[in-house]
Amino acid sequence: MFVGERPGLVVNDLGSLSVDAVVTYAEVSDPDVVLVGGGAGQQDRMADDGPLIEWLRIVDRTTPWTTSVCTGRVRAGRRARRLSTAVTTAG
Repeated sequence: MFVGERPGLVVNDLGSLSVDAVVTYAEVSDPDVVLVGGGAGQQDRMADDGPLIEWLRIVDRTTPWTTSVCTGRVRAGRRARRLSTAVTTAG
């Protein structure tokens, strides 16, 4: 399930990818897994005092897994007490 500040499509800056947030942060208080996405242009959306970071502070207390990819690690990792990240490169 995708969670967002408000329900609806969330589109990346390039317009090439979208996800449909079906519930708000306020509606999800005890998730099993949290995955914070990242990528180009996401830094501004992850303000230190923004709704995403506030929600992460709350749910990270009880979720078994809080994880991230790409630039999601940079911002979310500063706020979540337990954050694991895996990076795999071809080569």
